[in-house]
Amino acid sequence: MAQSLATWPHEIHVIGMGGIGTHVLQMLLEHGTREVHIWDEDIVEAHNLPTQFLYCPLDIGYPKVEAAARFVEERGFKTQIVAHNEWATGESKLSGIVISGVDTLEARGNIWQAVEFNFEVFLYIDARIGADSVQIHTMDPNLPKDVDRYKSWIFLDDEALELGCATRENPHSALAVAQILSSHLALFVRDEPIVGLLERDLLSESEDQAHPQLV
Repeated sequence: MAQSLATWPHEIHVIGMGGIGTHVLQMLLEHGTREVHIWDEDIVEAHNLPTQFLYCPLDIGYPKVEAAARFVEERGFKTQIVAHNEWATGESKLSGIVISGVDTLEARGNIWQAVEFNFEVFLYIDARIGADSVQIHTMDPNLPKDVDRYKSWIFLDDEALELGCATRENPHSALAVAQILSSHLALFVRDEPIVGLLERDLLSESEDQAHPQLV
């Protein structure tokens, strides 16, 4: 029988329970994933509610990972949630599939320290959003060519282009990320090839479809 996320026997780690992470977690729940580790040290704030749909007004002031775990339990999902009320660092024990939904390059660098040439990590996905742009890096962190390619994208925050918080201004971006990751993970567990770097300009795509040719 073909492998699926529901039968995936290893851990899945989602780092960052913001706009990207909450939508990715929902996708994993819908796939019937057995166990998901979630990482974040932030608390739920009022401005999170419109775009980070797992949270409700009663969650304000509580750790995001605690609120997310409660969401899963209250709705009867069978997925086991392991909550880490902290950010992943180079010392964190990560394994299986690791998905980054963090919003600073410093945080990505810390995660990379934990996954690079870590033979317990089979797949690393770094999802990034800026304005209407989506960029997803997918790699085997033990494969030298993947490592070299990804390292060229690791740079300091003050060298990066400031694109703003897309999940606050354009929440559809996080939905697009979750959709792409769903496809990537389905391919991975079936041992099929995945595009290593995928970039999409959602605004441009929308404009291209705004005026279809009538026949």
